Formats: sequence, structure tokens, C-alpha cells
Amino acid sequence: MVLFGKKDYQEFHAKYLGGHPAYPKEQDVHLRIYEDRLTVIGGHIKIDIPWAAVTDIENTTQEKLSAARILLVGVLAWAWKKKDILTLLTCKSAAGDLSLVFKIDGVEKAQPLLYSKMIAAKS
Repeated sequence: MVLFGKKDYQEFHAKYLGGHPAYPKEQDVHLRIYEDRLTVIGGHIKIDIPWAAVTDIENTTQEKLSAARILLVGVLAWAWKKKDILTLLTCKSAAGDLSLVFKIDGVEKAQPLLYSKMIAAKS
């Protein structure tokens, strides 16, 4: 949404690498960071995640992904470059816990912002 010529969100381009059962394929997406939620949008994907549903945000690499999380994101996990910093966002959904994996352009700015929104929602 645009208010008085300004967007009410910050946006980052990312590669969605998996983790949601409804969206198994890797896709280019935009992460829109609003005050009350994160929206993942692009291609065939549209996910709204309220900050209150986010339980963890961490940076990782392919090597650090646990066996359980690799099962969640499928064979795509083995295709990632080992040195890429990936953002693992864990959230609660109606279907249970989800661990969504992104390779974010500008991760050094995006991840602290995501983290601060999650912490603010817990306060």
C-alpha cells in the first residue's frame, strides 16, 4: 500500500528455496516487511505471516541445516551453494510449524529488520 507517496513497507528481493508444503518449487520473490506482518509475494506464491506467528529467524548455510529441516525443504537443500548465507524463518501455521528458507539480496539489512519485528511482536 502507498500512503501519501510513501510505501508502508520495506521490500527486499529474495529467492524462496522451500519450506512451505503448498509452494515446493524455488521461486524469485519479494519480501515485504510491514509493521504487523511479513508478506512473501512473487510468481505463484503469496504468503502473509503475522509477526506474532514467527517463532525464530536465523542465518544458516546448507551445512548448518539440520536433518529435520532438510527434510522440510526437500532436495533443494543439496543444490544450494555452501557459502551462501540463507535466512531460515520458522513460524506457526494452521498446518503446524513451517521453516521457510530464503536467500535474500541485502541479507545484512533485511535479517536484522526481520529479527526486530519478531522481537517487537513478542513484547
